[in-house]
Amino acid sequence: MGQNARRGQDNDSNDTPFKGSNSVTRPLFNKSLEDLTDMVTRNFGNAAELDLVRRELAHRNTDGARRLLGGVEQRIATLRDAEPKPAKPNSAPPAPRHPQMRQWTDQAVAKLRA
Repeated sequence: MGQNARRGQDNDSNDTPFKGSNSVTRPLFNKSLEDLTDMVTRNFGNAAELDLVRRELAHRNTDGARRLLGGVEQRIATLRDAEPKPAKPNSAPPAPRHPQMRQWTDQAVAKLRA
């Protein structure tokens, strides 16, 4: 009986080689290349989503996956280059506002609405 129980455990672990940690580390494992291409198209401006697709494509070896991976990596680089750079910590604080600025703004808006 001990051997049967052990065989059952071995079979369970071998029947589902991609359950467990792989389903967490590769959430797009079951997606086709066409599905991944659609995801790239829908999320062309979203670096985080593109990075998720990039991580899945890095595991694939087909020509189509490699071509898509190259395009995704270029797009991620473009998006990251376009991100605004953080202000330097030594930069001067913004100039103080004039105390009447709110009043002037309200008056200008009122004139535009009139």
